[in-house]
Amino acid sequence: MPRAATAAVAARRARIALTIILAGMAVGVAAHAQEFTMSTTPWPLIPDPPKSKVEWVSADMRVNGLPMKVLKFESTVALEELIAYYRAHWDAVDGSVVANIEGKKSSILVNRPDSNSVVISKFHGPFFMTVKAKRDKLSTSSGTLTVSLMGGNQPNMDASDVPHPSSAKVVSLVESADLGKISKTAMFVTDESVAQVEFYYAKNLPNNGWKMVDRHASKERLNGQIAYVLMLKKADEALEVVIAAVEGKRATAFRANQITSINSAR
Repeated sequence: MPRAATAAVAARRARIALTIILAGMAVGVAAHAQEFTMSTTPWPLIPDPPKSKVEWVSADMRVNGLPMKVLKFESTVALEELIAYYRAHWDAVDGSVVANIEGKKSSILVNRPDSNSVVISKFHGPFFMTVKAKRDKLSTSSGTLTVSLMGGNQPNMDASDVPHPSSAKVVSLVESADLGKISKTAMFVTDESVAQVEFYYAKNLPNNGWKMVDRHASKERLNGQIAYVLMLKKADEALEVVIAAVEGKRATAFRANQITSINSAR
């Protein structure tokens, strides 16, 4: 076979091999793309607010056991115009009645905590969609778009795999998957002092393979006690802990954010 033909065959084989490798990578990414938001029912989309810039906070997360997707937005329209937009859009496409607003039947719930904020929500099958917005300036607004999978899911705050003292009680748990890593952020409270919680992470965790890589103590006392920020590592895991006293109570609150690669988490 002539050299030119041989080179062409080799190049074609190389392209085929590269295509197979890239396809395999795509399959691998797709397999990990939804750790928490897998569903046989397609997830609904919340329409973007008018004249807005929208970007993902997380397309795959779980809050206290409930799968959800969250985006944030900034809009150049005023809060009142944004409310009118969702009233018109959601009531027009869904005739189901979930609330009576100002004497009129509506398929959406509108809550105004104050004149500068609003929470607009509605059910869509097993999903609960929420638009949370605030007034930034006289004619601009910003907020979040959240879709939660409610049907068949029970609230769950199992943070047993996040290192913490046995005396601590979990009060919230946020999990997300992104770029091949799983992040778990748990908020805890305990009757133990800040110093006792810091001792647990600084002295006990190294016995389980964790290594302290950074430690910061506040220069000023917070609620009468020093606050701490700790960074620990273990193989391909990372743990950030923020510890502070609870104002007005003999208790300590701390946040533990554990990041683990998806492969090692399985």
